[in-house]
Amino acid sequence: MSTNSPNMFWPDVIDEAGPKTHFALTIAQNAIQSHDKAIIALKSQLDNFIDNGGTGGGSSSGGGSSSGGGSTPVTPPPPTTPTLGTVTVVTAATYTTQTSDYGGLVVFNSPVPVAVTVNFSVSMNWFAAYENIGAGIVTLTPNSGLINGAPTLNLATNTGCAIYFDGMNFYAFTVPTSLVLETDGVLNGNQSLLNLVEGTNVTLTDDGAGNVTINAGGGGGTADRGPLQSNANGWWWVWTDGVIEQFGSVTIPPTTTEAATGLITYPTVFATQVFAFEAYIVGLPKPLSNRSASVQSSTVGLSNSGINLQCNVPTGGGGATFDQAVVVQWRAIGI
Repeated sequence: MSTNSPNMFWPDVIDEAGPKTHFALTIAQNAIQSHDKAIIALKSQLDNFIDNGGTGGGSSSGGGSSSGGGSTPVTPPPPTTPTLGTVTVVTAATYTTQTSDYGGLVVFNSPVPVAVTVNFSVSMNWFAAYENIGAGIVTLTPNSGLINGAPTLNLATNTGCAIYFDGMNFYAFTVPTSLVLETDGVLNGNQSLLNLVEGTNVTLTDDGAGNVTINAGGGGGTADRGPLQSNANGWWWVWTDGVIEQFGSVTIPPTTTEAATGLITYPTVFATQVFAFEAYIVGLPKPLSNRSASVQSSTVGLSNSGINLQCNVPTGGGGATFDQAVVVQWRAIGI
């Protein structure tokens, strides 16, 4: 302990004070001198740490004592801040984070996936922001440690994150900068939230891990067919979307000519439109013959359709006639 006299600070008191007061002032003076020397030593250690790139560089002199033969560990300061607020655009498919990214924004704009190595060699208290505006997914992988407790972190298109380092692991919070909405490939707007709402015969199940299962009832989301109905003219059913499907058959009597006509009356009337009508002949126009015939619609209405039948002309001429009855089966669809 130093025995320097404190009378340089308290000259009048020392002359008149007793031994106890003199002793107390001496201790106070020694403490002040030790405090000043400690500040000088700490500054020397900090300057040495910075000059050696944050690696220490051994003990420093300055009048103070230190245990263990080396300098006391000092939490490294954050990097210098000339890059605060700067923006760097990366179009390559690979990238390694840099100490110089500190405080800035790195924007990835690549049409293909980007592999980003998150560099563990940065100093503590380092942080930087990263954003993906390209079509390819950006995958961030630390070369040591974890990021948010996982080996990798993915940034989809139009998402970003800020990454922080605690000296062992990286931590990031992601931000969806915008959600691009399209309908059949046509852009219809951007927003930051997509809210799924259950509809008729549709249920949503969220497992809490980012997965939403959509279940559609009623035949997998398609129209359901109503019950089959019939009358003397045929059969029909009505779909839940309003479409009517009808079918039946009609017998065309013999005409002894090469042509015939018929009228098909629907079992129920279409309200506004017939989408499709088809018919075909069952049987032959002439017994014990291979002669054939064809049928086509002449008119298509909401309540009935007219049909024309024609015997086919064989090779070499000599057409056939409808010497016996034939059956025409038909089907019509409309609303």
